[in-house]
Amino acid sequence: MAIAQFWRDRKRRKRVRELLRHVKQFRNLREDLLQPDDLRRLCAAESDVRSLLKERGAADALEQAGEALYRLLLDLSPGKAWSGLRENFEILVVAIAVAMGFRTYFFQPFKIPTGSMEPTLCGIQAAERKPGLFDRMPLKAFKWAVTGQWHLTVRARNSGEFASETDQDRMDGRVYQVCYVGGRRHKLPRGAEPYFQSGDFVRKGDVLWSGIRTSGDHVFVNRIAWNFRPPRREEIIVFRTDGIPIPSAPPGTHYIKRLVALPGETVSIEGDRLVVDEQALPDPRRRAMDKLADEVFPEYRRVEAGMWPVALPETARVSPSPGFSLDQRAYFTLGDNAASSLDSRYWGHVPEANLVGPAAMVYWPLSKRWGAIR
Repeated sequence: MAIAQFWRDRKRRKRVRELLRHVKQFRNLREDLLQPDDLRRLCAAESDVRSLLKERGAADALEQAGEALYRLLLDLSPGKAWSGLRENFEILVVAIAVAMGFRTYFFQPFKIPTGSMEPTLCGIQAAERKPGLFDRMPLKAFKWAVTGQWHLTVRARNSGEFASETDQDRMDGRVYQVCYVGGRRHKLPRGAEPYFQSGDFVRKGDVLWSGIRTSGDHVFVNRIAWNFRPPRREEIIVFRTDGIPIPSAPPGTHYIKRLVALPGETVSIEGDRLVVDEQALPDPRRRAMDKLADEVFPEYRRVEAGMWPVALPETARVSPSPGFSLDQRAYFTLGDNAASSLDSRYWGHVPEANLVGPAAMVYWPLSKRWGAIR
């Protein structure tokens, strides 16, 4: 019994010491804001507790004095309205700050909007398809969360004459399909072709297009790697387009391409060969295709491997033979899908100051490309 009483008294004294520590902090913070009478009451109660703490055999009196001091501390503490909401808000602010710091200094997320890096990385795609079992709620949401695929049906919001045209894409100079019904604009997913032709009459509720819209790959970019080493040839990199003469890229746009030539080198494209400092290099798009089964991207079988077809105007190219020389702070980039990539062949080098970092991994959707990027 004596041993049990000893441990109970010990725990009481420990709680009282912790209470005195809080009282001291409170007094230091609010001493100049308390009323003189309140301050005297607090100091007197604190002194009584400290005196009893030094005595032996006064455990009951110490506990009563401690409770009185605790109640006085609560009475003098300022009340907090919506304390639960305030606490959750503070946690949310801290979480956002940590996430923003992680994004700014370590790994930054980016979305691939176009097909300029296919088949290594895929942009937003659309394919006409009837809905299946997993294209109905609630399984539809689960399918999208895993695969990034969402079955979409675009219906006319009004009646009128149908008209279609193409709009310039802000990100990569690509185009996408839009249509008008009675002058009202309807946007279709990238690559979708409407079911009507210009001049047709469309009734409100008619289906303009229906199929699967696949989200572009979402990647993490390593923002710290180049603090410890220089960029390497063959890396897939992200860079800002600020100051680069790309008419279709608004300020603040980021591009993702493969790095093929380093500062001080001379680049030329001779027929089907990429030549850097008079040495032919492998076609990065060809190598990327070799790493993936043909059945994954059957639409690329028709593209002749190893060629550099010109989808954009020939006169726009800045890297004709005999070559395009880079200065000591410039890099040359190409898209793996060379037939449809607005890259350094058309607007020149990427300044070193524009570099963000190498693409590290695809984190969503969970496709065959998920994981580390090569």
